[in-house]
Amino acid sequence: MGFIDDDYLLETEAARSLYGEIADLPVVDPHTHADVREIVDDDGWDDIWEIEGATDHYVWALMRNRGVPERRITGDASNREKWEALAEVFPSFAGNPTYEWIHLDLRRRFGIEERISADTADEIWEETTAQLADDSMRPQSLLREMGVELLCSTDDPTSSLEYHDRAAEEIEDVSVLPTWRADRLLQPGTDDWAAFRAELAESTGVP
Repeated sequence: MGFIDDDYLLETEAARSLYGEIADLPVVDPHTHADVREIVDDDGWDDIWEIEGATDHYVWALMRNRGVPERRITGDASNREKWEALAEVFPSFAGNPTYEWIHLDLRRRFGIEERISADTADEIWEETTAQLADDSMRPQSLLREMGVELLCSTDDPTSSLEYHDRAAEEIEDVSVLPTWRADRLLQPGTDDWAAFRAELAESTGVP
């Protein structure tokens, strides 16, 4: 892949030495947008679009900015069509963190070195789809492989946290904890704020 190798972002000997001291430590992630239901159910994914584009609003925004029709972003196009649309404009993302993040996923999780483009879209789709059929690519297996010890999700104040309860009971080796994200509470000017306040009152029992 050229710009991503084993020393990615480690440009000096000091950087490589320091990273070597901590590389094998457990991962403690205090802020993630991972779907806790997805982790608990552990069903895995069918294709690369489900992982990289289906729920990522940063990817959507970049695609919209490049003129991709909404049908091929969040609409009724197939996942393969959406992936192909992303690949067509992906080279233009160079310089944006998303460009590097997704290429890092391809290299580190799938062992794929090719850069994403219209020319490589089909090959990457086929290779990742084949690998995703393996149990080692399910969410809980990946968390263990990456050495994740603690994962903190971002949660609305009205969340029931039912999947966190299941995680505590069903998942060994990885702790999955909620964190308070009260963004909606702090936006009284929005159209749905009154409804949210009522929902919060009902869920907490505090009028």
